[in-house]
Amino acid sequence: MVRAVRALTEGHPPALKLTLWKAIPVAAGLGGGSSDAAAALKLVRDLVLPDAPDGRLLEVLEGLGADGPMCLAAEPVIAEGRGERLSPAPRLPILHGVLVNPGVECPTGAIYRAYDEAGRFGGEARGALQPAYDSVEALAADLAACRNDLEPVARRLHPAVDACLAWLGNRPEALLGRLSGSGATAFALCANRAEAGALAGAAAAAHPAWWVEAFEIDSGLR
Repeated sequence: MVRAVRALTEGHPPALKLTLWKAIPVAAGLGGGSSDAAAALKLVRDLVLPDAPDGRLLEVLEGLGADGPMCLAAEPVIAEGRGERLSPAPRLPILHGVLVNPGVECPTGAIYRAYDEAGRFGGEARGALQPAYDSVEALAADLAACRNDLEPVARRLHPAVDACLAWLGNRPEALLGRLSGSGATAFALCANRAEAGALAGAAAAAHPAWWVEAFEIDSGLR
C-alpha cells in the first residue's frame, strides 16, 4: 500500500495518514495487499490528485503484482495474461462457501520461484466457462475442469496446506475445494448458506487453530 502511494506521488507522498485494518490473514492468497493498494490509490487520487487518470493507477498496480488490475476493477472479472487482460465474469447466482486458512504463510514470491524451478505447466489454464450460470452446482462442475497451477507447489512446500485441501476434499458439503491464489487459504463452494455454515462449523471444530470464515457473494451478475 505504501509503495503504491509513493509510486503514484513520485516519491513525495502527501501529508496523509492511512490506517489499515486487516481482517484476513497475511500472505493468504486472497489479494489483500493488492486490494489495499488499489483502495489507497483511489483515496489519494480523490483527495490530492483528482486529475490522475485510471491508466496511471493501473500502471502503478501492474508494477506491484499480477492481481493489481483486477483489484482496481473491484468487480467480478476473468484475468488473463499476467493479469492485465480483463474480461467480464459469467453471470453468477449468489455463491455460498467457506474460506479456510491452516495458519501458515505462503509468500507469493517463494511460491512463484518454486513454480519456476519445477518447470511451468503447459496447456490451457482454465476450462470452458458458460456465459451464465443458474446454479452453483453447474458452476462448480465447470470449475472442476479448471486448475490452479500454483496449488501443487503450495501443497508440496507446506504440508498444512496439503492437509487443509485434503480435508475439504473429503467433506460432503464442499462442491469444490481449491487453493486461492498462491495460498495458504483454500476455498470451498457449497450448495447454499446452510451447507456453508455446516462446513465452517465442522472445520472450526475439527481444527481450532485454522482461520475459518463462511462467505456469501452476490456479484449482481444475474
